[in-house]
Amino acid sequence: MYFLARIFSIPCTNISTKEINQIHLNINTSLTSGRYQIDCIKLIGHLSHIDFFSKEILINFKDLLIDDCLTDVIFQLDNEKLISSYRNILNIRCIYFNQLFNEYPLNIKQPIRIKNISYDAFYQILHFIFTDTIESILTFEICLELMRKADEFFLSSIYMEAFNLLKNIINKTNVFKIFMQSGLFSNLSNNNQQDNILLNDVVNLCMEFIRKNRRDVYLYDNMEQLSKDMLLQLIQLDL
Repeated sequence: MYFLARIFSIPCTNISTKEINQIHLNINTSLTSGRYQIDCIKLIGHLSHIDFFSKEILINFKDLLIDDCLTDVIFQLDNEKLISSYRNILNIRCIYFNQLFNEYPLNIKQPIRIKNISYDAFYQILHFIFTDTIESILTFEICLELMRKADEFFLSSIYMEAFNLLKNIINKTNVFKIFMQSGLFSNLSNNNQQDNILLNDVVNLCMEFIRKNRRDVYLYDNMEQLSKDMLLQLIQLDL
């Protein structure tokens, strides 16, 4: 004896991020009487391709970062390195580039100079615009630079991306270097104004790491890099 059964999936508000792992069976037993059992269930339907489609788009956009055959804009960094990209994508994804392209319309063919940012940091900004992420293997210097450039490029999310990565790479060999470049000692530094922007989150991160790892940190050779004033500041914060 065969039964007519309707199978309903449990409602899901966001099928791109949640999986449906339950089904509801409504079995019509009006055509039979007595005991019955279900031997098997055959599900007929379609898998959602939204996840695959989104991932494929991100892969394709990432490929655009290295495939410059159709690029229509070139940027020149302070070290004279050039990097090419796509105006339309940058224009709709980032206010900074939207405003920049108003100054440099499409008919201007020469490279657009971008000042006070390294090639590696600028590449990560493009990477973030195209993929919503930064690469997971970066130096702490690039992380700090991205955090300082977040406001300038109207990319608040890249601040947290870089900061979260910094949390993963901080260790006893670099914590003092990160501490020195946090902007806390701007009056002792000869770096440019951008490098002297105080990153309070970085200062707190360093102090938290130092407090949890005092023995390893204070016995490590890198402590010798701190000046007397830096050591006094460190002791005051550590107390």
